Amino acid sequence: ARGAAVILTGGRLVTRWGPVRDKTALLRLPENARAHVRQANLRAMGIEEFGSAGGGGLELFFNQEPMQLARWPNHGFVRIAGVSSEKQHKIHGGAGSRVGKIYYRGHRLERWVNEPDLWLHGYWFWDWSDQRQKVVRIDTSRHLIELSKPYHHYGYRAGQWYYAYNALCELDSPGEWYLNRDSGILYFWPPGPLSGAEVEVSVAPALMLIQDCSYLTIRGLTLQAARGTAITAKNCRLLNIIGC
Repeated sequence: ARGAAVILTGGRLVTRWGPVRDKTALLRLPENARAHVRQANLRAMGIEEFGSAGGGGLELFFNQEPMQLARWPNHGFVRIAGVSSEKQHKIHGGAGSRVGKIYYRGHRLERWVNEPDLWLHGYWFWDWSDQRQKVVRIDTSRHLIELSKPYHHYGYRAGQWYYAYNALCELDSPGEWYLNRDSGILYFWPPGPLSGAEVEVSVAPALMLIQDCSYLTIRGLTLQAARGTAITAKNCRLLNIIGC
């Protein structure tokens, strides 16, 4: 229609929201979040493929704005308190370990023990080389986190920085969300009223593949809610993407 916005979306709208009733989930949620978090069953909507929390998986959008997968700390990073004594090595004078076992300070991580799909995103040895890694085990008696293989290429060094994410127990502020990939239940603390809002989860891996094309113009489209690259062009010439 003339003057209307044209949207090409790789997402599905989520509309069937309700309060969290499951007692186990309520106990995992921070106390301040329990009255605010809402849940929706994605499997009941026919959404079965969620992807990995390690990257390329489902994301959540509220009125076209990307929401934050539940994490700690909510902003910034924490530092590695120490690394394993196994397979120690040095790179350009920096000493560390090649084994993905890192030490932490404090007692907050005791709440993470029952998280089934917890991940860390860190700059494990150098400030320019990051990787997302799944947590295998947390030893609260030793204050030790064991990460999944393959370990980071450069290894791990004390003082480097990371944050934890994909944890229901850290869903503690508006805009955060968490997906239980076993049950398909999506938990969300909306940053505004759900009534009248557009809540969308990304489903499609991409939106456009353009191959072996010439003299093609794509103009004035809104491209949203894809899990990967919106537009991929291969062996094209004189391809214009304008005002999108």
